[in-house]
Amino acid sequence: MNAPEVSLTTFLALTFLVAPPALSQGRLEAFGNSSPGTPPAGTGFVQVDAGTYFNLAIHADGSLWAWGSDSDGQVSSKPNGYDFTFASAGGRFGLALRADGSLESWGDDTWGPVSGAPTVGEFTQVAAGYQFGVAIDADGFLSAWGNDWPYGVVTNTPTDSGYVQVAAGLSHAVALRADGTLVSWGEPTITMPTPTGAGFVQIAAGRDMNIALKEDGSVETWGANTAGGLITNTPTDTGYLDIAAAWDTLFVQKPNGLIHAWGNNQVTPNYGVDWFSLDGGAYHAVAIWELDCNYDGTSDYSEIESGESQDCNGNEVPDSCDIKSGFSYDIDGNGIPDECMPPALSANVYELSLSAGGVQDLFLAAPTGADVYLLLGSVTGTSPGITAGGFTLPLNEDAYLHRTLASPNLPPLSGSFGTLSGSGTANAAFTMPLGLAPGLVGLTVHHAFVTVDVVSGGISFVSNAAPLDLTP
Repeated sequence: MNAPEVSLTTFLALTFLVAPPALSQGRLEAFGNSSPGTPPAGTGFVQVDAGTYFNLAIHADGSLWAWGSDSDGQVSSKPNGYDFTFASAGGRFGLALRADGSLESWGDDTWGPVSGAPTVGEFTQVAAGYQFGVAIDADGFLSAWGNDWPYGVVTNTPTDSGYVQVAAGLSHAVALRADGTLVSWGEPTITMPTPTGAGFVQIAAGRDMNIALKEDGSVETWGANTAGGLITNTPTDTGYLDIAAAWDTLFVQKPNGLIHAWGNNQVTPNYGVDWFSLDGGAYHAVAIWELDCNYDGTSDYSEIESGESQDCNGNEVPDSCDIKSGFSYDIDGNGIPDECMPPALSANVYELSLSAGGVQDLFLAAPTGADVYLLLGSVTGTSPGITAGGFTLPLNEDAYLHRTLASPNLPPLSGSFGTLSGSGTANAAFTMPLGLAPGLVGLTVHHAFVTVDVVSGGISFVSNAAPLDLTP
């Protein structure tokens, strides 16, 4: 049999849907009127699927994650391993594919959606309905199992080939052929009339209705017109990027990246634009927010995994973004968060309120111990600095610098002059009294220290500058 003809646009769209690009990795989000549990933290997730009251997700490392209701072990009895490629959450059972195309099933087996799942064969996609499952094998044929009552959703499964995507609802299923046409079967009031013609690139099945996305970004819906007009309120414009269906709600991702919903569960996030893997459960939806903090077109997770970006604190955000956002300090400007590589001069706080006063504790750490140190300050910045003894002190000459030079260990500085410990450390403090002039708001005070070799009498080390911002 000749392979069905596929337009270039349809082929590219289907290729994207079946095998998302590697950079599509991000953070799990759940939203809606009733979201079951809190999604796992962190980034690097590549696919997520919503069940009735639980959810499944695949991480870029191939691990399978589950959260939400565990009434039938659909969360706690999930299979383990690092070779999972796709997962689908049903009523109270789960299905997942491994890299070799084998299928795993677990959870509630009342109608056989677990024990009836195929144990041999190579599958490319799987869909978990409420009490039944459907899978597509490597040759494009469909297999179905589980609860066949009362509309024959298992026994009436199409027997031809050429399928690339499948979706399952309460008692019906929808499949997408490689030529961009649709077929649906099961409960007649939900599957008829199925949209005709080609050009479809994505499908989703809810409890009583269905939605399909076309090449031009338009959507078509069919099934029960419940929940205030799920069918009649379908958007008629184009450019949509993703679709999903819950029990009584339909979702689309708009051209601007935001998610729009209609029906009984219209709670959607009003933030983020880089959503993918949108899917609906019972009264909630899930999606993945692709994080690209430096907006270079490559996800944060990919940059960290490849070594292009560093993540010294293990929060799955590039160090450069932690520093830029203010999550981490980098007061010595070496590009490494201070919590990972403490600078020579650091502090407990980097801003103080003029009205409240307070103390900035300063921590000195030089490369060698037992040298004499002197902590100096400036209120006119750190550049160009002062050059002496082959070093550049990152402070500018002004009245405050002369005060700290001429009057060490006197207010506002304590511990500013002394001898380092054998390990090269010392502590000092800047004390700001209450009620200083409001005109000082916005001023930044910098401190830095120098060490002097006790034998040669020459400067042996100059630290970075530590800032202190004065606020109201």
